[in-house]
Amino acid sequence: MTAKWDAFTADGSEIVTAFISVPLYDEEKDEFYSKCLLRLRSGDGSEAVIELRALLGSIPFYKVDESTIEIINNGMSEEKIRQAIDMVMTDKK
Repeated sequence: MTAKWDAFTADGSEIVTAFISVPLYDEEKDEFYSKCLLRLRSGDGSEAVIELRALLGSIPFYKVDESTIEIINNGMSEEKIRQAIDMVMTDKK
């Protein structure tokens, strides 16, 4: 995880806000999930806000429901956004 963090922050990027809700239950899909919000800022001042739904896996790790990702992006690279989602939401090493 340290290597991922170092790669993400090397250019001055930061995760300004990371909010993960308490587990919620979707009766239609018969699954537990959390609502998630990430606010990112890169070293050059560009920002992105990401909302998504994360399915609970082996806690504290989550599997991101890719179909629910909504991004409000103000110039941040797609690579930085993916790095942040991967770092905060999944159990990938």
